[in-house]
Amino acid sequence: MSWDDIIKEFSTYLQLERSLSENTLEAYLDDVAKLRQFAETLSPQPLPEEMTYNQLKDFVKWVHELGV
Repeated sequence: MSWDDIIKEFSTYLQLERSLSENTLEAYLDDVAKLRQFAETLSPQPLPEEMTYNQLKDFVKWVHELGV
């Protein structure tokens, strides 16, 4: 699945299954957008289901360096 497909499904899940507020939904989707942005810096660019544990750890470091 593509990033767009995964993000759309995640958004639908958060809205319908979790009944999250609009602000919470936006915050979650903003975090996923940052993950996608990070993934686009990798070579080769992984799809969401291809992200490894080490790549996710590097993402956390990357976000921390951004001051988030």
